[in-house]
Amino acid sequence: MPKKVMGFFGTREGVGCTHMALSVANYLHSVEKWEVMYLELGDFSHLYPMFSDRVVEKSGDILYAYQGVFYLICPKEKEALRLLDAFDGMMVIDFGRFAKENPLLESRCQRRVLMGGLQPWEREAYATCIEKNKKKSDMAQMEYYSRHVNRKSQVSFAKENGVWVRPMPDIADPFSLEEKDIYYLKQWLQK
Repeated sequence: MPKKVMGFFGTREGVGCTHMALSVANYLHSVEKWEVMYLELGDFSHLYPMFSDRVVEKSGDILYAYQGVFYLICPKEKEALRLLDAFDGMMVIDFGRFAKENPLLESRCQRRVLMGGLQPWEREAYATCIEKNKKKSDMAQMEYYSRHVNRKSQVSFAKENGVWVRPMPDIADPFSLEEKDIYYLKQWLQK
């Protein structure tokens, strides 16, 4: 299997982007037995307090290790690209909020997932991200997900914006996956 790079984006904070990315990273390591590196981009990390005492050195880089997954918190794009080229395994990138801050890194993702909300107060942010995405040819293969999806909201949103938003599973703890979570992630990764 060739190296896989997955990028997760959120329409705003709090839509489940980090939660889903962590779930995928932990599934890939614990179930599929891949060596996995998780990059959390941005200027601030909610994960840092959890990992701060788990420092390891890998190929000359200072990373954090937790339950077998290697984490790099808040790297610059140049550092992330260097690691991407050097790392021989699966890479999960949490881009955070959808923006054009890391175009080279975004273009290297073989799978791109945009997560947002379909509640009336969240739709505008989702529609704006979709519109920006349509204008970027390198992001044309984006997948769309939301935590709260019902058939009526899926259909109306598809009519308005031309994309189908799929439901995201309710994974309680990305570091302790249950059998139902493992089943969903296995199916999801085979798409």
